[in-house]
Amino acid sequence: MATNTPPTGPVGRDTARPQDSWTELDSAIEKWTGLLKNAQFYYRMLHLPRDALDDEQKQNLRNIMVHLDVETDRPKKKPKVSRDAKRKQPLQRDAPDGPRKKLVNWSSVTKLERIVLAPVVAEHLQDHETDAVAFLEVSSPYEESTGPAAPQDALLTSFEYTTGLSDSTQKSQICTLFTWLFWYDVLKAARADCTGSRVTEAMVEQMLQKLTPNGDRSQCHDKLLAPQAVLNISQWATFGMKLQKVFVDAFGIGSLFFLHDKLTPNFMKNKVTLRGEEFDEAMAHLERLDLFEIVAEHKDVTTLGENIRACLKAPYPHMRAEGGGGGSVSAGSGGAA
Repeated sequence: MATNTPPTGPVGRDTARPQDSWTELDSAIEKWTGLLKNAQFYYRMLHLPRDALDDEQKQNLRNIMVHLDVETDRPKKKPKVSRDAKRKQPLQRDAPDGPRKKLVNWSSVTKLERIVLAPVVAEHLQDHETDAVAFLEVSSPYEESTGPAAPQDALLTSFEYTTGLSDSTQKSQICTLFTWLFWYDVLKAARADCTGSRVTEAMVEQMLQKLTPNGDRSQCHDKLLAPQAVLNISQWATFGMKLQKVFVDAFGIGSLFFLHDKLTPNFMKNKVTLRGEEFDEAMAHLERLDLFEIVAEHKDVTTLGENIRACLKAPYPHMRAEGGGGGSVSAGSGGAA
């Protein structure tokens, strides 16, 4: 008499199971198959997946899993948490006034313990007062000129000067901030609706047409409309827009001399936001450090900042007349505005 031999094959690690075991498996599969024919089950699976199975049905599935050697007690992996979710639920850190949320983006600002003027600025004020040209370490191209080729020469100088600045020195870091403001200013002067958040080739061309109306501008035109140049100008203008709206508007242009080492390209590109919980906390932290009052006390620092901004805009009569979107500007010994 033939016996009913359990099936063999890759069902599990041990296919030689007792007959009763296979009978239980057949029964469990039959119940599960019947469940799959129930339309209400599919509705619950779609709309209420957690409640789709009752306790008996869950046990039925466990029986099937046991027969197929499926491990039901594997250690659960930690669910992946998105970057946005982490920002919504920041970690806690100790602070002088008690536990405080860890601000991922603005940590370089919120970790500031006091406001300090850059030593190189203090040295410059002592040696050159508020002379912008001496601070920028450039010569005539940034001084006011009436020649027909002056605007294009100055614009090329601005482009090459911004490109060539290195982050290796404190002064170059500060000068870089002002060149970012310049590119925001120059685009705003050419196109009032420019927000600075995105600059296109057409906007750069419009800037060239408005600021270099006289003379042969082919060299300037070709160089500044190159794809990489447009990308550079777009990034500089975006950084300038953020500097203006976040720091200059709130604390004055002199604030850049105190915060320059925090305002790195990486920080400006990936961390600085214009709104949100982290932004509010960062601004509140700077207020607690009395940044506005400290800048107001250093009037010469503010004057130097205004003079540098005016110096960079000096070759462009249109920008001098309309202010170029950069707030109040006064003339210094290094350039007219």
